[in-house]
Amino acid sequence: MNQEPPRLIILTGAYDDQYLHGRRDNPAICTSAGKRVILYHAIEQAVGSPVVLLSRHPRGRGAIESLPETTSRFGAQTQVFAKASGIRKIRFLLDFIHYARHVARHSRSGDTLVIDNYELIYVLAVYYCRLLGRDNPMLLEYEDGKHLIDKGIWKWMSGLAEWMARPLVKGALLATPTLGERLPPGIPQVLVPGILCDGIIPRPPPAQGQPVGFLYSGSLDRERGVPLLLDYLENGMFVPGTVFHITGHGYFLDRFRALQNRYPELIHFHGSVSQDELSRIRSLCHFGLNLQSASNPISAVTYPSKTFDYLNAGLRVLSTKAAGVEQILGSSAIYLRNESPAGLAEAVHIAIQQPDTTALLGTRSSIENYTLAGTVLRMAKLFRSVSAIS
Repeated sequence: MNQEPPRLIILTGAYDDQYLHGRRDNPAICTSAGKRVILYHAIEQAVGSPVVLLSRHPRGRGAIESLPETTSRFGAQTQVFAKASGIRKIRFLLDFIHYARHVARHSRSGDTLVIDNYELIYVLAVYYCRLLGRDNPMLLEYEDGKHLIDKGIWKWMSGLAEWMARPLVKGALLATPTLGERLPPGIPQVLVPGILCDGIIPRPPPAQGQPVGFLYSGSLDRERGVPLLLDYLENGMFVPGTVFHITGHGYFLDRFRALQNRYPELIHFHGSVSQDELSRIRSLCHFGLNLQSASNPISAVTYPSKTFDYLNAGLRVLSTKAAGVEQILGSSAIYLRNESPAGLAEAVHIAIQQPDTTALLGTRSSIENYTLAGTVLRMAKLFRSVSAIS
């Protein structure tokens, strides 16, 4: 009997609109879906065979319901969700048990398991497979140092997950170089802050008399530098010929709603949107804003992937230099000289003098490593070195 070849299986919490269309209780939109759709497509090309995603159902908004095992799609990949209990007080514990069994049921000894960050539920599932006598090389998709930015019990759980997983990690995909310092010595690693897709079409400049559009898309929290954007917008000293679009959800939701009511012609707050709606909004814009602060701890442990989302949409990036953005994007972005409303206003002034985004990739060589083809080649070497996948 022919033995099936080993596969690569990704344990992830990401999901996209294809899954959300089947839920009645309106879970929150997954803001990292865009990056991961591209990343998982590149991983599939790197290993040369289909990959499978194993996930747990995200929480809905409303009464807790039991959910069956569900097969969906994430981008072009098959995604299978573990069943979820509807028992409120013990659902958290049951989720861990159901998920571990789910991973064991859908994997075999020899399969390579990629965990989406140091998440305790994924780490325990890998240990459960080992308890069953499985031999599954484990790779880490390292997006951020969660225990450095989480709070309360989540900080403790993230730290425990890292401590338990470190002995199992055979290789890693890093979102930022600083995360490599937290890996055990000698672990093979590939830097993937984002991926440039093929065939990027720069957004054309606005028609005569039309405004230059600026987009902020992402979490509306302090960690992503949103207070700087709010300070600039609430000041009301807008550069003539500009308009701002904001998407996302989070702590500062009410302040953005108030701004839209105050400046309905200049500020358009869209809230959480589907990928199709986000594509429509991007088509109205020319520049994407990344305002993450160098003083926030998150900048030492993660990279703002929205910068690549903007570039792939044909938008030029307007950014702070936090989290090593300048080292990654080079001349592909316009940078704030300082993290202040005045610094943002100056950068906006510079941007509207050059609204033609045909130069959005700057000197292409500065980010050549992050093209789809370049990333696939680098990841293929990593996978060959740490797994039985050819």
